[in-house]
Amino acid sequence: MGNHSVHLWQNFDLNEVNIFENGFLTEFKNAQTNLAINGGTTFADNTGNPGLIPLPIFDAAFGGANAALPSGSLAANSFASQTFISLLQQGQAGALANDLASTGTYLCNLVGNSFGPCNGGVTTYGAGHYPINFFQVNPFAAGAATILLSDPGSQSYNGLHVQMTHPVGHGLMLMGNYTYSHAFTTRYIGDYFTADQAVANFTTLRNPKLNRVPSPYDMRHVFRVYGTYDLPFGTGRQFKTGSSIVNRIVGGWTVGTIVTAQSGRNFKLLGGFNSYNFFNNSLGAPDIADSGVLLNGITQSQLQSNVGVFPGPNSGEPVVFLNPKLFANNAQPILPVTTPGQFGQFLFLRGPRLFNTDISLLKSIAIYERLRLNIYAEFLNAFNHPNWNITDGFSFGTNNPAQYANLQDPAFGAASPANGPRSIQFRLQLAF
Repeated sequence: MGNHSVHLWQNFDLNEVNIFENGFLTEFKNAQTNLAINGGTTFADNTGNPGLIPLPIFDAAFGGANAALPSGSLAANSFASQTFISLLQQGQAGALANDLASTGTYLCNLVGNSFGPCNGGVTTYGAGHYPINFFQVNPFAAGAATILLSDPGSQSYNGLHVQMTHPVGHGLMLMGNYTYSHAFTTRYIGDYFTADQAVANFTTLRNPKLNRVPSPYDMRHVFRVYGTYDLPFGTGRQFKTGSSIVNRIVGGWTVGTIVTAQSGRNFKLLGGFNSYNFFNNSLGAPDIADSGVLLNGITQSQLQSNVGVFPGPNSGEPVVFLNPKLFANNAQPILPVTTPGQFGQFLFLRGPRLFNTDISLLKSIAIYERLRLNIYAEFLNAFNHPNWNITDGFSFGTNNPAQYANLQDPAFGAASPANGPRSIQFRLQLAF
């Protein structure tokens, strides 16, 4: 079985932060050099230390071009800002560019009072010789999303489905099926609302093909068995008791079960850094702009083989979905991207496998020929078997299928229950 859908609706942000054509990437690298020369305390270009490289973009944004930096000034505080220094050390050129683009003072210093939103008649900004769309295509929405609703989305599904049914006889009905499939989408939804709203930014507008990834519904292996069995006692069944009272007690019983075993849900690994670009929040959704990850001394296949359910590294800690042995001796098999202007790998892994058994018990009581009372007892997760998911640090709501594991999330590696404990429920049904 297979299908392919094209021209799917998608909301995406046109205001991707640019670090390439405007020369900011080169200046970011120069700022990293200056930071090292200045001993990690400031990346200013006029401290007098030999080897410093001029930073005209930062100078203009901070209002400190060709001027001394008095203690406490905007420029002095900005060049020594621990936030900016951390972004430089982490290679987050996209994130730092976004901070400049989304902060009114910095942006207005860059573009000047001739830009309407900067001409409030109160503050005098810098000379401002840079174009107003220096960082974003729509500076009137500086630091915000400019959402376009269009139809670039597509998705596909291909699967092999095998089913066997036991012939009905002697009160037994048994059916089993197995599906092997693979599904792709361009809308791995990271939407705060629901998947139906399709708020999905491109990884970058420069290469939309990067968005073709495994679907949140990509279940590689699914095996299910359905069965019911009418117990062979009572009126109309194989063994009769000869007593109407006994027949009413032991007759009319049916047991059923559904057994499911399937591959785990997939999830995307996030490095948590923005080395390439930046997208701001879309329609209030938490931002998941990300430059990918780097694998350190391990392949994706080896990493996948270490996904499961494991005790926490310390006694009493919750279970984790990555084998703690990967991190022995402070090893770091997964790293964020720290090279400015580059993407890493966009990795999707499958979470822990799922296994579940539901059992039902039905007692059917004939009141008269055309009226029956059915009493159901249903045991959901009958054997109280725990299943596990990764702990997703984003709160996208119960309707959102996409899952993420962010290296920068304090809960990274933690697993959380994917199903509830055993649940027993009773129902009465009057059938006529």
